[in-house]
Amino acid sequence: MAEKGKLWIGVAIGVAAGAVTALLTTPKSGEQMRHDIGEGARDVGRKAGQAWGGVKDSASNMASKAQSSVKEAARKGGSMVENTRERAQVAISAGRQAADKKRKLMEAELKDKER
Repeated sequence: MAEKGKLWIGVAIGVAAGAVTALLTTPKSGEQMRHDIGEGARDVGRKAGQAWGGVKDSASNMASKAQSSVKEAARKGGSMVENTRERAQVAISAGRQAADKKRKLMEAELKDKER
């Protein structure tokens, strides 16, 4: 995108240089020459402004896309954390149940041995 902006700036500079050269080499009155140079300068200014607008729009679009990508990555990351947390809770619960079951079996075996 930046290359496109550089191209338009180069084109504007080339147009300006060509216009100035053409105006300076044609036989015109001083007043007509100043008018033509002013018109050429305004035209170059408009074209440069348009090129700059294109560069700004491209940069804005790129920033917007980057922001969307970051938000999506954050959302996915949050989802992954939540999923991992839920899986950990299920594993902890299963571990506690298994430990309780084993404890009860061991208590029962101990009581049987005491009798």
